[in-house]
Amino acid sequence: MTRSFSSASSISNPLNRSISSPRLFNGDQGSGCSTSPNSGQDETFTDIKHPVNLLNKVQKHANNGVLTDITLVCGEMEIEAHKIILVSASDYFSAMFTGGMAETDTPRVEIHGIDPLALPILVDFCYTQDRSA
Repeated sequence: MTRSFSSASSISNPLNRSISSPRLFNGDQGSGCSTSPNSGQDETFTDIKHPVNLLNKVQKHANNGVLTDITLVCGEMEIEAHKIILVSASDYFSAMFTGGMAETDTPRVEIHGIDPLALPILVDFCYTQDRSA
């Protein structure tokens, strides 16, 4: 995210600098955020924890059925998820949901050929890229 200043005078006085969204720092400016100047009038604000925090929150929403758009079914196992996360993390799901297959527009999809106990591990991997189970 780049914040541009309208004049050089606002750069020379750090008291004039302001951030329009305090959520950028989430109250922890020292450990996860950094600032670095790009040019005479631009500053970049980066939260290095953002990708991990974002996916953690999205996974919590999926676990609670919030804004999910697909239910994966394997045997008796049913898991709600977000197609965009599955598609972004897996070529298998990308082909299934973006390749013009019947599953593209259905709210429930049967997954065949895997053990039902493997389904939550596979879906968790899509959200975390971690296979610690």
